[in-house]
Amino acid sequence: MEMFDFYDLNDQISVFSDTDSGFKESYDNEEYENNQYEDDFVIDFDEEGYFRALNSLINETDESDIEPDDTESELSEISEPDEDFYQVIGQDTDSKLTSCVLIDYIDGTYRTCGQVNCKKRLRELIGIWQIDSEIVTAVKNDLSKLGVCMSHFNFDQRIHKKKIKSMTKSTEESRIQQRQCLFCHQNHHYFTRGIGCTQHSWVILDRVILTPCIGQIDCYALKESGNFCKSSLKNFSRPRFSCGNCFVDKGGHLYTKPGKGKKKKVGCEEHHVADTSTQLEIIGRWFIRIAKFGEDKFKNKTLAAIAPSIFQILQEIRPTKHTSEPTISESVSEEIPDVPSLFMLHVGMQLKQINIEVITQEDLKDQFCQDLGKQFALKIWKSRIELTLNKNQLQNPQSIGEYVSSFPSWLVNFFYAFLTGIYEKKMAIVNQRRKARNISIKANDPVQITKIVSLFLSILISITFPSLQIWFSTIIASLTRKPKMAGDLTNLLAVLKVLSHCKEHERRLEKERMNKVDPTKRLKKNSYFWNLAVIDNIDFKEKTFSYGNIFDVTRGTSHATLRMVFQTPLQTPIIETKHDEKALVSHRIFGINVTAQKILDLYDEILDECLGFYYSNNDHENLQFETNFDISTVHKKLIERMDRGCFGDPQHVVILEAGGIPNTNEGIFNAAKMYKNDFSLSSDEYLDIVADESIFRRLINLRKEWPNLRPILGSWHTNKDMASALISIFSSYGIFDLAAAVGVKYIDKLEKVVDYRATVRIIELIWVSVGIALRIHLKSKNMHKYDIMDDKYEEYQILKIWYLFYNWTGLFIAHRIGIRIGNFNIQKNTLAAFSPLLPSAGKSNYAQSVSHFFGILEQYPKLEEKLQVAGSFKVSEDRFGHFMAFDEALETFGVKFIKQNVTGNVIDQENLKRQVKASQSEYERIELFLNEYLHNNTSTNHERSTNLRKDEMWSLVEKLLIAFDTKDFNHYNQTHDLFHTSYPKEIHADGIRRLKECYKRGLHRIHLIYAQEVLKKEKIDTTGRRVKEVLVTKCKDIEKPPRKRKNTNILDNQPGSSDEPPKKRVRRIPSKEAVEILAPMVAHSLPPTKEEVQRYLAALEGISSSSDIWDAARLT
Repeated sequence: MEMFDFYDLNDQISVFSDTDSGFKESYDNEEYENNQYEDDFVIDFDEEGYFRALNSLINETDESDIEPDDTESELSEISEPDEDFYQVIGQDTDSKLTSCVLIDYIDGTYRTCGQVNCKKRLRELIGIWQIDSEIVTAVKNDLSKLGVCMSHFNFDQRIHKKKIKSMTKSTEESRIQQRQCLFCHQNHHYFTRGIGCTQHSWVILDRVILTPCIGQIDCYALKESGNFCKSSLKNFSRPRFSCGNCFVDKGGHLYTKPGKGKKKKVGCEEHHVADTSTQLEIIGRWFIRIAKFGEDKFKNKTLAAIAPSIFQILQEIRPTKHTSEPTISESVSEEIPDVPSLFMLHVGMQLKQINIEVITQEDLKDQFCQDLGKQFALKIWKSRIELTLNKNQLQNPQSIGEYVSSFPSWLVNFFYAFLTGIYEKKMAIVNQRRKARNISIKANDPVQITKIVSLFLSILISITFPSLQIWFSTIIASLTRKPKMAGDLTNLLAVLKVLSHCKEHERRLEKERMNKVDPTKRLKKNSYFWNLAVIDNIDFKEKTFSYGNIFDVTRGTSHATLRMVFQTPLQTPIIETKHDEKALVSHRIFGINVTAQKILDLYDEILDECLGFYYSNNDHENLQFETNFDISTVHKKLIERMDRGCFGDPQHVVILEAGGIPNTNEGIFNAAKMYKNDFSLSSDEYLDIVADESIFRRLINLRKEWPNLRPILGSWHTNKDMASALISIFSSYGIFDLAAAVGVKYIDKLEKVVDYRATVRIIELIWVSVGIALRIHLKSKNMHKYDIMDDKYEEYQILKIWYLFYNWTGLFIAHRIGIRIGNFNIQKNTLAAFSPLLPSAGKSNYAQSVSHFFGILEQYPKLEEKLQVAGSFKVSEDRFGHFMAFDEALETFGVKFIKQNVTGNVIDQENLKRQVKASQSEYERIELFLNEYLHNNTSTNHERSTNLRKDEMWSLVEKLLIAFDTKDFNHYNQTHDLFHTSYPKEIHADGIRRLKECYKRGLHRIHLIYAQEVLKKEKIDTTGRRVKEVLVTKCKDIEKPPRKRKNTNILDNQPGSSDEPPKKRVRRIPSKEAVEILAPMVAHSLPPTKEEVQRYLAALEGISSSSDIWDAARLT
């Protein structure tokens, strides 16, 4: 931007034109006192120092790289410059002159006059003038273009003596100097003829002080004052400049144009009325600083110098009773010697770098700051009345300016001064570096400071008076409830400098951090740790469709293999070699075993304990039992009575770099082989890896290439499929009806095991209800449970069905409890006992995988020994009964964890792998921060709030007791509605026989699979593996009863209406001709248009009769 655009030129010309007699008179007709300066002065240019400083500035960086130490050092260098920067104005050119470049005190501001019709060149002036830096920069090296208006030229001639003019160097010595102000440390441009102005240059403490000559016309801030301040003669070096603004701030004043007409001239004394008081305050603060922090030698010297004068003053003081301050005795002479001015004192203090601020860094000690904070808090506490008066503006302001101004002014000023001081320090360094790079300088943004001030004010007042509900705090609270505006909240925090950098920069930093992460460094490489690998697939789908037609554009997806390792600490290392392997011989490992049978008997004991059978009044026919328990009571007793496992410390979990695509053999193979490098495995070491059934089968194929690979079937996925098998087997025997009886509404969700935990809860609820009913029935009939399954399949069919359900589901429940208490022995034996039901339910893949899993356990006894030590993932010691299977832990602490913490474009495969690799490091980095501020606890130590459905359970028990006592199911079904949901088709003699024999047949089939797939004794024959031994009923095949149609006809019973009954609506049957005409419309899938309706009506008009009338409503 050109400097000419900075001012309104038309206005400036009208005010400061050459014909403006007022301005010319003010300079031309003024009489000035002339100081006698006859000697000129010269300053040598330090060329080496100039280039050294220039190179130093070029190498500096911008604001983002400013460090506190660098800032202080650079500012100290600025305060004491050693190098001079100047450029001699060259020969005149024919270029058009710029607007007037001189800075003058005009209308209360220090600026240029804006005169554009300049007739004089800057080089023709005599004195020292501060000039506009932007205009100088705009002309670049053609300094001869800098112009001066005639008024300023005449004024410059008049304020300098004729003798000085004749002695002044020629215009060829005119130069532009760039100097730092002694006080504000800002760079300014000055014009001088030669080095400076001999008439208006002064020496204070042996340093030459230069100010614009306009400040020394009728101001005596610089004057002869003993040895302290003398006029400059010649051969002075290293002069210090003061800009016009600082000259005024530190005790001087500039010449002010009086304007048109005769006005009273303000004398110099009136500008310096308070100077004496200010000087005394400065000197007093300096003496206090000496007393606190000065050396003893310096204190003594200072006291020796001032003590005589102090005592002399004390002698002249006359005490008085009427005033609080003493007065001078009347006998004392009133003649006051000439003293240095306030500006001289400021210059002296600044040259000696003496801090004369009210509060300095040395004052800000711990105790002082603590006392200051208490007073600060007390004043805020007492400002409630003022805040209450401005409550409306604080809660509903119309602008941020109104909002900030509604706070106490002293508090606002404190934070403004605080932030302005910081920003000024930063901006000083920034602008130094920008100038070195030839970039335009920056200025502090007052709006930005106001925004940050509003943040500080809002936090303090919200803490002190939360009931005020001020604007800033309430809006932030609302923003946190709007996820779609999270980006705006982030931008707001960035503007308020709560965030250290913007989102884009954080994305770059995050990428750099993630690329540097090596998750293998988190592994504990020690023989006392058992490395158990766990893998599973993880997939992501885009949240929205890409831009385009959603009917033919699919959302993008990405897939990867999540790789984790659970490092289990062992009390003693378990060393394995090839000699520990066993040959596979027997296949008699499936079916009911001793452990499973003991668990089934334990169920009977626990239920009998809960029921607490007794007879009332010694009447052995009236059996009584307790009903004040529910499913949680039974579950708690089961966990207490079963042996627990996992006695060691919790496992160390590490998320490793993700593998390839998980739905191919090659992707799974590569993911498994990556563990070799992660664990630094030798060719003789084993890799134990847990996976779900689909990946497990792929890993079994990999064992042909890698014999030391030992896949482990995930217990959680296996337990989930066991639940699905139970539902399939009993789907035709009324399990959906019992589920409906305990409150399940969506039977199809139960069938598909959509929610594993909810499905398990329903199965457990049905199982406990059936078990309670069985125990009551057996006790009341004085029967043994082994007497239930006789060969009379026509009798007590419901009792036989649900006795089998009680036993088989008990194996499923025990397998799950084995996971929760970390007992691998229970997991293994209950799975072996349950496994014959898998092929019977058509679960051929799981039957095959379970066979291979048991084959691996039989072949590697040391592996089973390790699993006995750590049969489950131990979250923490106090979470006993809530341990997880390893594949379940991967879903919770792996897949779920990744999806909660992943950011960016997860459809990009490279970014997804990077995010997975660094997820743990990023989370721990943030978790430490959150834990310190929010006291987060990631583990869940409270019980889940679940509906135990106690009433529904006992209601089902009552219904089952009636059903168990019924011999004939058909008779029972006619009088009771328990099985009226799915109307089970297999509750008959043949169905009961098939249900009983399915376990035996399934046992034979899994033995056959084990012999073919694992032992390799027979040729593999997959014929009939998917055949189900029972009839499976799908929810979609269940015949739903017809819904009752609501009668929407409302009879008009208003008074005066007819008492005749409403006529029955007669169904209209179309004629054959009408059917032929309307056939095309019926065949079309879309409803007819209005034109088509009119066309059909016209065709039907000829065949319509009184009983077959067609209209638009009937057609549509």
